[in-house]
Amino acid sequence: MHCKFILGNQLNAFDLKTKTRRTGPLFWLAVFFLLLPIFNVHSLPTDVTRIDGSIEQKTLFPNLYFQALPTNVSVEDIIFEPKYQHAFAPVNTPNKTLRAYPEAIWFFSRLHHIGTKTQQYILNYESVNADRVEFYTFDRQTHELKLLNRAGSELPFSERQIQSRAFAVTLTFRGQQELDIFIKVQDGAVIPTDFTLWRQESFGNRQLHDQLGDGIILGLLMVMALYNLMLFINIRAPLYFYFSGFFFS
Repeated sequence: MHCKFILGNQLNAFDLKTKTRRTGPLFWLAVFFLLLPIFNVHSLPTDVTRIDGSIEQKTLFPNLYFQALPTNVSVEDIIFEPKYQHAFAPVNTPNKTLRAYPEAIWFFSRLHHIGTKTQQYILNYESVNADRVEFYTFDRQTHELKLLNRAGSELPFSERQIQSRAFAVTLTFRGQQELDIFIKVQDGAVIPTDFTLWRQESFGNRQLHDQLGDGIILGLLMVMALYNLMLFINIRAPLYFYFSGFFFS
């Protein structure tokens, strides 16, 4: 009787080990697929810039990343292809300049609006002569991808979302919303890395200040042009006519 009990226990233990060997690989495969989405979430850089409605202005540095890619790579490729997600490198110094021609530079930054109400900000890119600039936002919770604006010196000025000498777009956040920002920049010369977030009122005041300064400079040039034109009329010296044409141009 005692021998039968021991034999039965040994058989049960053998059956348990056999089942464990059979189900072990399936178990770990199931665990792998369950954890795969977690790893994918963190494949892009995870540093977050937190903002609220009280900011006047805030640079995206140091939570700003970049990589150089062929111009035919799309924002969808970057979002869903791990090889592009892992290739972003940090912009390690403020106001750094890059060169990538004939490739494009893709910038990435993650923003989190910590306020509870809907808030709008202005994202301004301090580049005047970029050939092409594209702004995208991606909400990882809803998987909503938006093209905010496509502009540049190759495109009409009227296509800029905000009529500014630089490149600026409006970012709209819901309460506690987090957005991934992707910016594609193409230029045959240097590419600045100066991106600044502004509160709408502050950006409007800054634009007014810049336009006032531009108006003063243009006014001075106009005065110089008219002054040299009057000298040409009175003295008839061709040199003053050339000066006048230079200032008018």
